[in-house]
Amino acid sequence: MGETEFANVEGNISAMVQIGSVAGAGLAFVLCDRIGRLWATRQLCCLWILGIVIFLTNGGRLSQVYAGRFIAGLGIGQTTVVAPVYLSEIAPRSVRGLCTCAFSGSVYIGIMLAYFASWGSSLHSKLVEGAEDFLVCIFFFIMA
Repeated sequence: MGETEFANVEGNISAMVQIGSVAGAGLAFVLCDRIGRLWATRQLCCLWILGIVIFLTNGGRLSQVYAGRFIAGLGIGQTTVVAPVYLSEIAPRSVRGLCTCAFSGSVYIGIMLAYFASWGSSLHSKLVEGAEDFLVCIFFFIMA
């Protein structure tokens, strides 16, 4: 596989989560009304876990990587709809806006931290092959 083809495959793998997220966000509106916010939250967690399991057990099959990332994306996309709606329903009126704002802010801070962890690891791990993944895992373990 050439360098261009490899870059295309990597881009497609990354894009599958985004495509799944768009579909999941659209699906979440229907699910919240039909099965409720709490059951929608449980369902999206199961869907997210299923997608990760499919992805991790790919055995070198690219189609399974795509499917796992897409299914995980369905769960991720639902999170952006279900969680703020559920928070706004259970939070007291005086802090309702603050709770939903804190949720969104946490999502954005998490994305930023993941980006900088990956970027910093790529800068400071040029000497050891494969050390980037290890450093990112250590960073997230420390954060948890």
